[in-house]
Amino acid sequence: MQTMSTADAAFLYAETPTAPMHVGTAGIFDGPPPASDEVIAMLERKLPLLPRYRQRVRFVPNDLGRPVWVDYPHFDLGFHLRRTAVPSPGGDKELKELGARVLAQALDREKPLWELWMIEGLADGRWALLSKSHHCMVDGVSGTSLLSTLFDDNLSAEPEPWAPGREPTDEELVTQALATRQVSFAEQIAAWGEMMEAANAHTAMTRSAQFLEGQDRLRQATGTPARSALLGPVSPHRRWTWVRYRLADVKAIRAGLGGTVNDVVLAVIAGAFRTLLQARGESTQGRTLKTMVPVSVRRDTESGQMSKRIAAVYPELPIDTPDLAAVLGKVREQMDGIKQSHQAVAADVLTSMAGFQPPELIAQASRLAAQMTDTATESVYETVATNVPGPQKPMFALGRELLEMLPWIPLQSPVRINVPISSYNGGLVFGIVGDYDSSPDIEVLADGIHAGLEQLKAAAASPAERR
Repeated sequence: MQTMSTADAAFLYAETPTAPMHVGTAGIFDGPPPASDEVIAMLERKLPLLPRYRQRVRFVPNDLGRPVWVDYPHFDLGFHLRRTAVPSPGGDKELKELGARVLAQALDREKPLWELWMIEGLADGRWALLSKSHHCMVDGVSGTSLLSTLFDDNLSAEPEPWAPGREPTDEELVTQALATRQVSFAEQIAAWGEMMEAANAHTAMTRSAQFLEGQDRLRQATGTPARSALLGPVSPHRRWTWVRYRLADVKAIRAGLGGTVNDVVLAVIAGAFRTLLQARGESTQGRTLKTMVPVSVRRDTESGQMSKRIAAVYPELPIDTPDLAAVLGKVREQMDGIKQSHQAVAADVLTSMAGFQPPELIAQASRLAAQMTDTATESVYETVATNVPGPQKPMFALGRELLEMLPWIPLQSPVRINVPISSYNGGLVFGIVGDYDSSPDIEVLADGIHAGLEQLKAAAASPAERR
């Protein structure tokens, strides 16, 4: 039995009927598709490396403590592996429609919070594995590590026998929760000390100053809610599309125009939203796009863990000019300023400090906030842009090569469009997740992303290359 962190529990509390909180990825494989029993045998070999896959969530009665992970005695791989197909030969259109329908459906909270859908019928004999894992289990970084474990034939081994631990009773959950409260204050003090990483008083004072500066900048970034045509209530249904590009070309843009790969990605997203808003008849003059950018604050010692260590920063991307080279310069300057202001450090510490609050208060406040967002029309950000680097070497499952990974992240009202980005083996994919009813034009955004990349690629080219 393991108690969830406050951050993990928040994703459970935030879930509503219109906002299932799982992350997803569609891995496209070279054919031929394997038989179901082959996939199950592969998963059985991997499960010892993924203990959370055989556990479910138990809630403490009356929210007297945070939810806990316990072994699920009725675990059955057959329930979690689903098999379906698109009309053959299926292309991107068919995969987008089926994937969006599957990923819009909530996971069963009575079972371990994951599913793996095998999709057949793709063109050229290809097939896909579409994964769904609840955000309380993984974030983008740990989710990518999880897929690397699944899709690595080198890690295969003989299945190990597994016997589930005894499930605790409600009375035992309450007893442990009350006992945990007695030591939670000491744990939080220890966490604060770890954050400080203070070898001496000078270091502690420096870290404290960084936190206070970051907290002030974070408060400024989130202090004014945005009211935007991009915001509003969302339906339970989703649309999904993506844009493929070569990672080497994005790195060439970075080398030619400056900044980081993430700066280039954000500049392109800004230009694409400008295109989308103008296509909707909205003015972009003097306009910025308030964006939430999750960043990993995971330490090296946590690289193998499935829990989350993410914080968020909130740049305002300029969308008032068609010159994306100029936009890139402004994005680079802004992101450099955010890094220097230690906003991510402050956000991480504030999230950790939430553990000082009584668990029942956190649960009630989180659920109330989630219910209020269902009808909200304003937010401190208008979209979410996540950029998760993936493995840059070929991965395999059952001898079939993984050709690409297509990312998905959840939507939560009032934000109607999110843009997850992932890289794998030399490719970069911009995923676009939109509300089905209010965002029927996400392909306009996709076209804008591709056009922006091409514009920056041309701007970064040398005069000889332009000729």
